[in-house]
Amino acid sequence: MVAEDSPINDETQEETPARQDVDVLLDVSELEVDRIKLTVRDLRAHVSVVAELASLRDAAAALLARAGTGTVAGNLTWFAERLLDSPAVALAPEIIADGALSRAMAADAHRAGAGPHMFDAWFADYLAAEQRTGRVHPEVDVGAFGFLIAGAVHNLIVSGEPYPRPGRGQIASVLAAVAARL
Repeated sequence: MVAEDSPINDETQEETPARQDVDVLLDVSELEVDRIKLTVRDLRAHVSVVAELASLRDAAAALLARAGTGTVAGNLTWFAERLLDSPAVALAPEIIADGALSRAMAADAHRAGAGPHMFDAWFADYLAAEQRTGRVHPEVDVGAFGFLIAGAVHNLIVSGEPYPRPGRGQIASVLAAVAARL
């Protein structure tokens, strides 16, 4: 996906490749897929995730704003599903399989302050906010739980066919069980 006019902030602008340099150029504002498998030979493509990274960062801010509202389990489930529903997830296995593309995407994610490297902090920050409201026990190590929840979600993102993703009900049940112990 190429976000031709949607910078994350005034300082960062994604450079769109010249149209003759790519075989496929997608400009997709919203994409919903459960799974995608690409088989290509000699395909030159530019995939920009800048807009999606901004969207994930906004979702993390929304999660933080939910502290003290709804239920902890419901909020954790909402955010986990938002991460799993990201269009970037459908492309994750192919991105990971291509070393150069993976490094480029990681650089984009770090510049944007969003992406898998932030998952544990986003969950931990939310749990810390819930801890301040009294809905998470004061002795709970929110960093450790943030890391574990983020790791489980990340595993679902990258594992693909050999480890099929559980249904939404099962994800909600597991996160409810975790939240009950916080």
